[in-house]
Amino acid sequence: MSRTIHIEITDAPTPDIVHRFRNFGEDINRSLRYKCTVDINEIDKAVTRLSVRDIHKRDVGSITKIIEKELEK
Repeated sequence: MSRTIHIEITDAPTPDIVHRFRNFGEDINRSLRYKCTVDINEIDKAVTRLSVRDIHKRDVGSITKIIEKELEK
């Protein structure tokens, strides 16, 4: 059974925040493209939430670390 990680922001969705969040989603998509599913259409519409889907249970920890590294950038 696959897992899903939901990424949410709590800041008010100003145009700048939304732009940065979508760029973050695109970075995640590039980093995780062959390991799980990040829907580019969802990224393009994202305001405060993104989902990373189809993660194998054994990969949840490593995928989380990749997302955290992208967030640090």
